[in-house]
Amino acid sequence: MDKERVVTYLKLAGAMALVGTYIVVAKPVIARFPVSLSQLLRYLVVAPILIAIAWRHRYELRIMTRRDWLMNFLQAFTGLFLFNMFLLNGLKHTSAAVGGIITSTTPAILALISWVFMRERVIWNQAAGVALALIGILAVNGIALEPGSGQSASTWLGSLLVLGAVTGEASFTVFRKLSAERVSPLMSATLVSTFALILFAPQGIIEALHFDFSAVTWLDASFVLIAMPVMTILAYLFWFDGVTKVSTSTAAIFTGVTPIVAVLCSYVMLGESFQWGHLIGIVCVLAAIGLTSLESMPSKHRAAVSET
Repeated sequence: MDKERVVTYLKLAGAMALVGTYIVVAKPVIARFPVSLSQLLRYLVVAPILIAIAWRHRYELRIMTRRDWLMNFLQAFTGLFLFNMFLLNGLKHTSAAVGGIITSTTPAILALISWVFMRERVIWNQAAGVALALIGILAVNGIALEPGSGQSASTWLGSLLVLGAVTGEASFTVFRKLSAERVSPLMSATLVSTFALILFAPQGIIEALHFDFSAVTWLDASFVLIAMPVMTILAYLFWFDGVTKVSTSTAAIFTGVTPIVAVLCSYVMLGESFQWGHLIGIVCVLAAIGLTSLESMPSKHRAAVSET
């Protein structure tokens, strides 16, 4: 394996590891900040930095069509705005480990969307992948069904919200496929981050007016203003650079890094307890990713996954 390919694989794995870490870091953040406010503060840091980096490519804005602008806006709305709204509200009701596992079912959900809404042909490996992904979701939520746990309804609500986030991410992929190739990944990342800032602003400003900033600790502030933005920017740069050098099916396989990192970090950083359902869920999701991402699949049926 040549050096360039190794570097590319490391970037893809690194991007997905950052996504898994982001899910875990987001858990304590939303316990202290309203959801929209936390994202407004996050993109107030992310968007200007990406704008500065992409400034040398500003000529691309002049060649963009109305359709290009629309596709980038829809990517921001589904993959950043809806994804984070569903994910962060879902994490209020379920663990970071469960959230990380469910978010990695994106390739299978994308295949399901392609069958239902785009009338694409059902392929055996995709069908098996969707089935395994559903089994994985059932497995990670099975711990809530234990008699006397009292957490079943809340945990399932959280999982359904996270599944909504996955649907947003899968929709992001559909709009990404429809985007013009003449817009570079860096410029697209900059545009969607700027759109996300605009989308989170109305509710975020309202929440800011009623939020007690004096109660925020330096650690809380560092999570929102440093840790989350840094992870976001690095994940964007690593993913968008690496994904241009491999097939979408290969890129999708690397999304399997997310649940592993999310589960391990949830144990170490948040002290969440080990559950056999987590292990079973990870195995099912990894198998689902592998099946839905087989190189033998026609390119229009391959599942590509973006970072948050």
